[in-house]
Amino acid sequence: MNPFKKYRIDYLLFGSFAGTIAILLILVTWISYSSSTKELINTTSFYQQQLLNEFSKKISAQLLIIEQKALIASRDDKVLDYISDQSGSAEQLSQKYVNVQYNMAQIKYSTPIIQSVHLYVDNPVEQDPKATVYFIPKEDLFKESWYTQIENANTDSMWIGEHQIRGMGGEIPVISYMLKITDQPKNTEAFLLINVRTALIKDYMGANRFLVNADGYPLTVTGDTALLSKAVPYIQQMKGEAGFFQKLEQDGLIVWSKFFYTDIYLIEVTPWQLITKGSVDMALTLLIVGAAALIFALFVTLALSRNFTKPIYLLLKIMNSFSLNFNTKALPYDYENEFGLLFRGYRLQVERIESLYKSLEIQYEQRREAEIQTLQALINPHFLYNTLDQVNWIAIEEGQLKMSKILSLMGKMFRIVLSKGEGMITIRDELTHIQCYLDIQRIRWENRLTYEIAIDPELYPLYIPKLTLQPFVENAVIHGFHERPSGHLTISLLREQDDVLIHIKDDGIGLHAGWNEADRNSMGGYGIRNVKERLDAYFGQPYGIQMNNRSAGGTHVLVQLPALYEKTLIKRGEHFVEDSHY
Repeated sequence: MNPFKKYRIDYLLFGSFAGTIAILLILVTWISYSSSTKELINTTSFYQQQLLNEFSKKISAQLLIIEQKALIASRDDKVLDYISDQSGSAEQLSQKYVNVQYNMAQIKYSTPIIQSVHLYVDNPVEQDPKATVYFIPKEDLFKESWYTQIENANTDSMWIGEHQIRGMGGEIPVISYMLKITDQPKNTEAFLLINVRTALIKDYMGANRFLVNADGYPLTVTGDTALLSKAVPYIQQMKGEAGFFQKLEQDGLIVWSKFFYTDIYLIEVTPWQLITKGSVDMALTLLIVGAAALIFALFVTLALSRNFTKPIYLLLKIMNSFSLNFNTKALPYDYENEFGLLFRGYRLQVERIESLYKSLEIQYEQRREAEIQTLQALINPHFLYNTLDQVNWIAIEEGQLKMSKILSLMGKMFRIVLSKGEGMITIRDELTHIQCYLDIQRIRWENRLTYEIAIDPELYPLYIPKLTLQPFVENAVIHGFHERPSGHLTISLLREQDDVLIHIKDDGIGLHAGWNEADRNSMGGYGIRNVKERLDAYFGQPYGIQMNNRSAGGTHVLVQLPALYEKTLIKRGEHFVEDSHY
């Protein structure tokens, strides 16, 4: 349903303005939030990527040095000799141990970020576990918590994630580089573990950054560790040296940089709330300012809607209280716009209604007088009918049979003409009236006048305006057959769809020039004109009469009427009006 056809104008005007402003406010806020968030993401990801690349270079350089030192140590003859041949005297074994320990100590002290060096070998010399170079039984390797990383990786070297080792100051967090040392000729092996202090690595990393390997194992984490779980699922999608992922709100912005020499990633995860904080603040500011503007606009809209609808409701109130003798001065005169046109139009309409009402009062009085006159006029035909009936009996008693027949026929005609004051009679009664008239004329013409009536019996019950045919028949007899020895008249009634066609033909003198401009006072001309006016008033176009001269001589009259089955309704154009006193 169209709301403009249902609800009040002031509600619609107020609601339309308020809704439009609110929608515009929401759209502006959303567009501002979306565009600023997108710009922040692009800017943040660009600078974070640049920063991660720098950090990645620094950390990867340190880790690469450690891997190179481990590789050098694994190929040292003294180390290989120690892990492959532990035979000989205790003094010889001690000297081998010292040589290896010295080499390992050089690795440790040459690189500041190294916390300690562990060597897992068979039958190591017992020593302090807190030492910077510590020899550990190889079988203890399988007991370490991080051993599963080595087992799953199935490689000879790898970086192990952050774990705790014992040191001089207690438990120390480190990440470790593990290298498997193998002496192929003697088929012996050991494991070299270089522990790097994570505190120094984290100094390079900063907050909310992670070091992970290609399998998703974290090496070390700074900041919120819960953010790491959001980045791990995307590691397999990280292609190239650097990049970023803009994921859904629950994942935030993921920026990564890969080490240039190995599959280790430095990842930074920035929560979505942190990225969009500026955009959210701006959106809230816009909403607050917009809400204030909306409230102000609503008050303005309310005032406008009231001023716009006030004259309309005033006009409605005046229209609802309308009565005769209405004082048009109650309508305002100071409006000069469309409302002024409405008030002026209603004022003119009221004046016209009052004028029409006065004219109706006059017409009503005239109609009452005409009805009284009509009732009085009906007295004379009734009196005449009764008088003719009495004269008829006198003629019969005196033996005047022709006169008696004429009086009898005239009585029938008067009875049909009276017809209780009805304006519509059946076609049967109309033809009876015509037959009575023609029979009277036949008596006067001594049978030199003949007539023929052809009708479909189904047309008898249909209704026709009273005395429709009589003026044409009378015109044919009086004028058409004037000074002629004889005359013949044919009347035929036909049904054509929803119309009745009546043809009246005579063999008289025909129509003379200017027949339709005949003196109104002449009986024939007046009667025909009366029929025309009545048919036009009752039915309108295309109904009416047509009169033409016949080629063989005489006149042809065509009367076209609608087929009426009831006398109470008459169709005029596209409307129906009641019959009796139209």
